[in-house]
Amino acid sequence: MGMLDGRVSVITGSGRGIGREFALSMAREGAKVVVNDVGVALDGRGTDEDPAANTCKEIEALGGEAVPSYDSVTEFDAAERIIGTAVDAFGKIDILVNNAGIVRDRTLVKMDESDFDSVIAVHLKGSFNCARHAAPIMKDRKTNRQVVHVLHAAVSVTGGVQPGTLAAALAGRAASARGRGKGARSRVARATTPRAAGSGRDHRKPDGISGGQLGPAR
Repeated sequence: MGMLDGRVSVITGSGRGIGREFALSMAREGAKVVVNDVGVALDGRGTDEDPAANTCKEIEALGGEAVPSYDSVTEFDAAERIIGTAVDAFGKIDILVNNAGIVRDRTLVKMDESDFDSVIAVHLKGSFNCARHAAPIMKDRKTNRQVVHVLHAAVSVTGGVQPGTLAAALAGRAASARGRGKGARSRVARATTPRAAGSGRDHRKPDGISGGQLGPAR
């Protein structure tokens, strides 16, 4: 019996990287998972890959259940469809992990307004959009439910320090965890990327929260 048996989790940006590790870890603990990923690279550019479907296949190979979602967290109506995917497929939502994120790997003097807007839209507005649509469902169920906000280390894809845009977006994501109201409990999980080098640790796996903290279905 897993710690998350009977629970349903929506994880944004979970086709690759740390988000994928969240999805696989929760599936191993018995959660049913909505793997949300629009299929873009870390810099926000489109690719021909289908990371959401690939992660779902990995979960199914483990004996778990998962469905893909391709909507963008940056759009309010699209975020509603992300949450709706969980309800349609599994009948409820217990856990929302706001993990989706992109990087604009430019110094302040080379960054334009669209770079700033894109990072804020994914990290900060995207977190609000998904939590806003998940909270009423969670509140109505009146069971153990969680919103987890993932704070990625402010490190660029080339290993340098990321300019203030990402730091500002993540600070907003963390602050929003304090003011979600009664829809669900909010937690913050800190995570670093594989390129946050130096400690010798496996940076692909998230820190700061465990299945035991999330708990089984009630």
